[in-house]
Amino acid sequence: MPVKDLDSWNVMITGYAKKGKMESARELFDRVPKGDVVSWNAMISRYVLSGCHKKALDMFEEMRNVGERQDEVTLLSLVSPCADSGDLSNGKKIRETLVEIIKRKKNLSSTIWNVPMDIYAKCGSIESAQGIFRNQHRHET
Repeated sequence: MPVKDLDSWNVMITGYAKKGKMESARELFDRVPKGDVVSWNAMISRYVLSGCHKKALDMFEEMRNVGERQDEVTLLSLVSPCADSGDLSNGKKIRETLVEIIKRKKNLSSTIWNVPMDIYAKCGSIESAQGIFRNQHRHET
């Protein structure tokens, strides 16, 4: 099927994923000549909504490995999978991603700061959550 632009690819990936056809969505995703953050976020968020948290985290790791930039949507999608995993290494990756986003974009919503705080707190690392809280307030002033 000839698809000419990335927007069309992303619409088709999202359509398959919304219908619960994650295997088809993944096959299509793998065929995209050059995806973008929207393509990745579509897959990650749909894995999360399908209850496939490990696949969402694997997709996030893959996204990082190929050098695709993450954004606020990526982080918000990963709260449940990271918290459910109870693995602090996932929280650390989210925090690294937050730092990268801060460098690119100065005005972040408080919601984004809450992502790693929430993950750390749910994984039992209250000190790390408090550190992010203090850091957030330094950036806001």
